[in-house]
Amino acid sequence: HSHNAVRITFDRDVRCEPWATSDFGGDHASAVSVFGDIVIFEVKFTDRFPRWIGEMVETFNLTRTGAAKYVDGLSRVEAGGLAAADPAMAARAFAL
Repeated sequence: HSHNAVRITFDRDVRCEPWATSDFGGDHASAVSVFGDIVIFEVKFTDRFPRWIGEMVETFNLTRTGAAKYVDGLSRVEAGGLAAADPAMAARAFAL
């Protein structure tokens, strides 16, 4: 019996902005929302999908879909969804 067999997270207000340093402090005023008001209910499991989670998904009529947070955030940068002070910074962020 593994203690890490299931992990559930709720991601809200996923935001993205180009950042040129390893210091993630600051107000992030230029960050934009990647998924809007959508709450991501993420389930990770090691052996098999727990039945009770399947029942919960069915009860609440949840939709199974992918949510590539990092990739979708970078797509926002490439599409000009962020107001970057330095266009080269946005290009570097996308090239990561």
